[in-house]
Amino acid sequence: MPTPFRLLPFFLAFTLFASVGCGVRFTSPDPGTELFEDMDISGLRTAGSPLTISLTLNQAYPVAVRVACYYDLSDRDLTDDEKSLPFEERANKAGEAILPPAPEHRPDDEVALTKLDFSFSIPEPGRYFLACLTPASPENGIGSTVTIRER
Repeated sequence: MPTPFRLLPFFLAFTLFASVGCGVRFTSPDPGTELFEDMDISGLRTAGSPLTISLTLNQAYPVAVRVACYYDLSDRDLTDDEKSLPFEERANKAGEAILPPAPEHRPDDEVALTKLDFSFSIPEPGRYFLACLTPASPENGIGSTVTIRER
């Protein structure tokens, strides 16, 4: 008889598979960074319908931090010129904000979490990659994919 621990991966895979199609809210599978704790995308996933990106942030930097969210088709062929551009320069902006400095903290500190919401819509159907990042340091970010259907 298999031990419960040997069945754990199958249980986790089943739970993930069963929960993917339930509802219209997806949480990023990305574990986050020092700044980005979580990203949720909610709304009706049809072309032109309102969507909301909800971010949970741990702003413990002693300087102001610009946060911006972008989206782009994930399965389109990029031109050579587009390949040379950073994602945030070729993608569409969904929203941005500047977080105030936290001079009494250090980046690894756990502080009261900040919530940000950006409302936007994607005009065309397709599979899109959404990323929220700090443009001054784009590797500090969180991302997810979303499929937009026709109306």
